Amino acid sequence: MRNVLAMTTLLTVVGSAAMGQTHGDEQAEAPLRVHGGRLVVQVKTSSGNELDFLLSTGTPMTVFSESGAARAGDLTKLTLGGIPVPSEESQTIPDEDLRVAGKVLDGIIGSNTLSQFNALIDVPGGRLLLKPTGRSVSWDGVHLSEPIRLMVYHGVVLGLEVVFGNNKYNAALDLALPTLVVNERVKTDMHIEAEDVGTLRLGSTTLSDLPVRVRDNENLRRWSPNGDGFVMVGAPIAYDCAISISFLHREMRTCIR
Repeated sequence: MRNVLAMTTLLTVVGSAAMGQTHGDEQAEAPLRVHGGRLVVQVKTSSGNELDFLLSTGTPMTVFSESGAARAGDLTKLTLGGIPVPSEESQTIPDEDLRVAGKVLDGIIGSNTLSQFNALIDVPGGRLLLKPTGRSVSWDGVHLSEPIRLMVYHGVVLGLEVVFGNNKYNAALDLALPTLVVNERVKTDMHIEAEDVGTLRLGSTTLSDLPVRVRDNENLRRWSPNGDGFVMVGAPIAYDCAISISFLHREMRTCIR
């Protein structure tokens, strides 16, 4: 997964391909599950075969593993819950870079797809819902928090503020990550080990016992060139807590605790 993580939030962002549209309040639904700590959604080929794609809010484009591209056949005919998956500016990477818990995933659904819709990432319900953006974000039968403000960079990269432990930090939302990732400044502030657990507050919602990894890599240094504390927020915030993301409305909502 190292190349996948290297290409996440800080890649030069490409233009989004035109997406197929749903109408009115119609919403698309695709199966969603956790595999190896990561969020995996089901994509279908034109012949109805099912492919497993990593769900990422930090990768700007659609990505295929080499074997996934071969299994997909016509890359222009793939659908996610009936919605066409943009493939015009996709990238193909070696299988080993998409191997998760012994399984090679077929590809990555990136922000060029998710940014076109309001998205409900509902791991407890086993589903990803996508629906047209409207004047407000709402989901029938799902009770979520008040909006948490997102900063949207280049149309596809998501930033936010979080409270980790008792300290406020700038952060990026990258659901391709299987943990929270923090830099050395956060490690020093919080007296944490290289691999630990922590408590994160998103707006009014507090999430406890989240796995944390300390890293000092190029991505984190670019987000925080002066060495200020920075947090990459990964998939564990969604394991047992449905979250809603809207690029257009620049907001995230979480379950209420």
